[in-house]
Amino acid sequence: MLASEVVRLNVGGAHFETLRSTLSSPQAAQSRFETMLDGTQAWARQTIDGAYFIDRDPRHFRHILNYLRATFQPGSIAGRQSLLELKQEAEWFGLLPMAQEIDQVLFGLEAE
Repeated sequence: MLASEVVRLNVGGAHFETLRSTLSSPQAAQSRFETMLDGTQAWARQTIDGAYFIDRDPRHFRHILNYLRATFQPGSIAGRQSLLELKQEAEWFGLLPMAQEIDQVLFGLEAE
């Protein structure tokens, strides 16, 4: 694997690494990640060590990456508040299909 294939992310002080192909997956189409990789963004700045700094709370970011990797299971997230917070992050990143999946789980919780 080439070093250029690995993207380092600093999300609110928490460090993540993923593949460039994860951030450019079909799930990431029309998201903020697309603009980050093509250089037309102003929301994520590359730091001196090459990581992209994203000024967001890192608490739910692993779920964002799992969605991009096609391994996201919204039903496995405990608590309505956590789901609402994750939905807010998904919307901020421009991952509207992910937000819709979370809405379906929230609707199911309300129906119970």
